[in-house]
Amino acid sequence: MWIVDLPGLAVEVYRTPDGDAYRDRDRPAAGRLAPARAPDLAIDVAALLA
Repeated sequence: MWIVDLPGLAVEVYRTPDGDAYRDRDRPAAGRLAPARAPDLAIDVAALLA
């Protein structure tokens, strides 16, 4: 699951669901980001947040 935080200029990424929580969490503000099941569809995080 991705949550775009425009005021915070970051994307919250939650992966590996485990019950009612997620084991992996990341909050990149730059770089490239891709869905786990579609790695060829990477996006530029800074461009998304601009």
